[in-house]
Amino acid sequence: MNSRIEAFMNKQSISSLSSVLHSRALGIAGVYLLLGSLWILFSDQLAARVALNEEMLTSISLYKGWGYVLVTALLLHWLIRRYIAALHASELQFQHVIDAMPAFISYVGTDRR
Repeated sequence: MNSRIEAFMNKQSISSLSSVLHSRALGIAGVYLLLGSLWILFSDQLAARVALNEEMLTSISLYKGWGYVLVTALLLHWLIRRYIAALHASELQFQHVIDAMPAFISYVGTDRR
């Protein structure tokens, strides 16, 4: 009976962790989609106004594309690092809570060791 409760608790914690991870991933993708859309919309309009001819517009579009790749790579790097730092802080806080409990708690892996 006790193992059923443990299995249920593990499924619950995995399910809640999975939903948190999913919502964070959707948030990162949403920021990427919003900024990418705004970049394309406004940079195309600006490039068309600045370019004096088709050749110049082609060059501007090339640099604009590389700029987009660079900016979004930096943004994704920053968002992922921020998320990993939050996860690490949460793990440390959890570890401190577990260590401070006046009860015997053991860590058991999937192999039951």
